[in-house]
Amino acid sequence: MPSFERAVDLDCSVEEAFAYHAARRAFARLTPFWDDTVVVEPLPGLVEGARAVLAVGVGPARLRWVARHEDVCDGCDGSVAGFVDVAEGGPFSSWRHEHRIEPLSPTAGRARCRLVDRIAWSGPLGGIGDAVGGGFVDAKLDRMFRFRHDTMQKDMALRRALPAHGRLRVGVTGASGLIGAEVVALLDVLGHDVVRFVRRPSCAADELSWEPATGAVDPRASGLDAVVHLAGENIADGRLDDHKRARLRDQRVGGTARLLGALAQLPRPPRVVVSAAAVGFYGDRGDEVLDEDSPRGQGFLAQLCADWEWAALGAASSTTTSSAPWRAVALRLGVVLSPRGGALQKALPAFLAGVGGPFGDGRAWMPLLSVDDAAAIVLRVLVDDRLSGVVAATGPSPARNREFAAALGRVLRRPAVLPVPRFALRTVLGAVADHVLESNRVEPRRLRSVGHAFRHADVESALRHVLGRR
Repeated sequence: MPSFERAVDLDCSVEEAFAYHAARRAFARLTPFWDDTVVVEPLPGLVEGARAVLAVGVGPARLRWVARHEDVCDGCDGSVAGFVDVAEGGPFSSWRHEHRIEPLSPTAGRARCRLVDRIAWSGPLGGIGDAVGGGFVDAKLDRMFRFRHDTMQKDMALRRALPAHGRLRVGVTGASGLIGAEVVALLDVLGHDVVRFVRRPSCAADELSWEPATGAVDPRASGLDAVVHLAGENIADGRLDDHKRARLRDQRVGGTARLLGALAQLPRPPRVVVSAAAVGFYGDRGDEVLDEDSPRGQGFLAQLCADWEWAALGAASSTTTSSAPWRAVALRLGVVLSPRGGALQKALPAFLAGVGGPFGDGRAWMPLLSVDDAAAIVLRVLVDDRLSGVVAATGPSPARNREFAAALGRVLRRPAVLPVPRFALRTVLGAVADHVLESNRVEPRRLRSVGHAFRHADVESALRHVLGRR
């Protein structure tokens, strides 16, 4: 029977590593962005005999995979911890995944442990399938577990780097969105309680109803420690006509003001409210270096973003201290990289086909960051009292559009030299093309001032992580 093994050293205790895996959303957090697996029934708890139900993509089909957990040991007595999940059905005739968490000698007084993932499997055709598919399965598992171990290692490093804080109960709007899904999973695996605001009657313990048209929220939102407001339509989806402009303004400015107004009326309003904003605030600024104190740019999007921040902060100026009854933060988000959505998802088909390249003359600056970095920034501002008002949520190294195209080409091992002229973009995207070509050389000055450590130092390392390419 073929087997696979990979290990990683973690700067945390055995108990902390076990608790990470025991979290409700641990599987979602550790599922690579390119993997077509969906949690149908989450694990009710990491206990003997518990089962999780998955839908695994195999070509165009989805196969039901039931993972039964056994040999569960939390390591609270200082011994080796771990568990085993055994597949009951799925694409393999047998599958046994052992998670072993071994204590290591402390370093500088800090607990350490080693996570060993060991998988014994057999293909659907027995020995023939094992021989034919062994190399393919090993490569797929190696790619997956490099992602999983890197993610967990950096999550643990983030927790150690943050200011001391207790367990938070956090409400999140847009929890199923590109950034929201990662924020929810990250908060969960690091020990916080997350409730999702949903636009329908709530039907689960971790849901609260919310009416965007009126701002009305479930009274049970009273007592939340924090709210993260990420809901909103993507400006790049569809053409930017007058109807969409009005809809965007109502969602971002009106919707944010209505939600925050409702939160303020709760008997116990949150202590922190973090709202999404966008680098569209700056307009097209060429090579000018920009930060949180730079003035607003020109155009519809710049004005929309300024008004959006005003609603989020409840202040006369988007860079002043908020007058709200909580610490308010407006995250001026850059271009978030993930194959599940946003600019990267739209660019991938052309680049994979070998016909990708820079937009326009390729000189425009792009404030890029991985979706993991975006989620980590949200957690940072939730617990770091030094951050309030506008915070530029961008990566540490903005890149020109041509540099992004070249890096994506290298990561995918495809040519990336065919430029997309402005007129072609306008033909396809309409007025949105003008915003796509805007140059924003944004520096995350306030994050740097509190010593925030970014996961990915440049665009190529971010792309290699989210795409799982060496």
